[in-house]
Amino acid sequence: MHKVLLVNPWIYDFSAFDLWSKPLGLLYIASFLEKKGCEVLLLDCLDRYDPLLLEAGITPENRLYGTGKYHAEEIRKPGAINSIPKRFWRFGMPVSCVRNILRRTKEVDTVLITSVMTYWYQGVFDMIGIIREELPGANIVLGGIYAQLIPDHARKRSGADLVISDNNPCAVLQELIIGKDKCLSTEGFYNAYSPAYHLYDKHSSIAMLTSLGCPFYCSYCASHLLAKDFLFFAHEKIIDEIEMYTKRLQVQDIALYDDALLYRAEDHFLPLFEKILEKDYRIRFHTPNGIHARFVTEDVAAMLYRSNFKTIRIGLESSNVAFQNKTGNKVYNEEVEHAVSNLLKAGFSRQEIGIYIMAGRFDQSVDDTKRTLEFVRCLGVKVFISEFSPVPGSFDWRQDAHFKNMDPLWQNNSIAFLRNGWTIEQMQKMKDIKNDINHSVVNS
Repeated sequence: MHKVLLVNPWIYDFSAFDLWSKPLGLLYIASFLEKKGCEVLLLDCLDRYDPLLLEAGITPENRLYGTGKYHAEEIRKPGAINSIPKRFWRFGMPVSCVRNILRRTKEVDTVLITSVMTYWYQGVFDMIGIIREELPGANIVLGGIYAQLIPDHARKRSGADLVISDNNPCAVLQELIIGKDKCLSTEGFYNAYSPAYHLYDKHSSIAMLTSLGCPFYCSYCASHLLAKDFLFFAHEKIIDEIEMYTKRLQVQDIALYDDALLYRAEDHFLPLFEKILEKDYRIRFHTPNGIHARFVTEDVAAMLYRSNFKTIRIGLESSNVAFQNKTGNKVYNEEVEHAVSNLLKAGFSRQEIGIYIMAGRFDQSVDDTKRTLEFVRCLGVKVFISEFSPVPGSFDWRQDAHFKNMDPLWQNNSIAFLRNGWTIEQMQKMKDIKNDINHSVVNS
């Protein structure tokens, strides 16, 4: 029997927080491999409930609705960003715990390592180095978002035996591990398999998808590169998953990581959640990726409220109309105003609604960001600042050439704005305004 270890490595960053994060791609692959007869093991360095953490006296620091703080250890800043006056951290399981797990894991044939942010690559590299020491006979395969967006960097520097830059996990893994079987389509794969959450010991929440990809082509986003086709999952399969999560795993919070949950709501979201309501599950839903204001009609807002959504996030980015036009026409101010009005009318509190805005772009002034913040203040809901970072492969990436010659560490949204003419003090002033707005909303 082929023995496979799946690894979700650490986060190396200035800050990190667990907003229902789970390595969904890796968990789908786990289900695929198990059905093909492999013995599958999981090492998730970001699992805040791993028994080894408890044995080491590290208890999870929980916040609202199953979110929480990762265990963190300060580490030396890499040379490329050594001048940044911020502390740098390894988030997740201590290295000693990782080594203990690997030493208990014998005769592994293949190690599959996932990756997320391009600027987290050092955690991936360190993990590969440790696996080489502890499991010297294993074939190491690297996949995930980093490997897809900058595969040449991964192939030259990661130390993996194979780097997968293909976004069809079924086709790649059948060729790599199982043999040349007939491959499923992307739609067939995601409707045939569900994330292998049984590989975890404990759950405080679940992340899941009801669709894949995004029909929009925003200039700052690479979603269309990571999922080339947009597709809805079968409603019966989604309901079966929720049934398992609520009854077998006893979770109360589900985060939907769809990029376009409300797109064609009359075909997907509305009929799906009508069926979910009929089941009378006692669960809360959250939308950390954000929903499209354009699609928040009165009917959709009412369904969101009836279905017990507790975290509503809407992507605005900027109230500047010229910005909206040139970045993809995803949303306009009037649509955000109507969406907020519909959500409030449906019964949501102002504290449950948050607007994502962007700051620190190469073509975005401090005054422009202030105007966007004041626009949100007038809406009377919370605001969250997403510092801009260039995503390899996106339209903005192609237009802003100077990042291409820098270490990927500079793609970190915590510092990328420094290369775009912003200062730390200017960004902090924006965050101070944000905090003032949110304080007013919470105390209104």
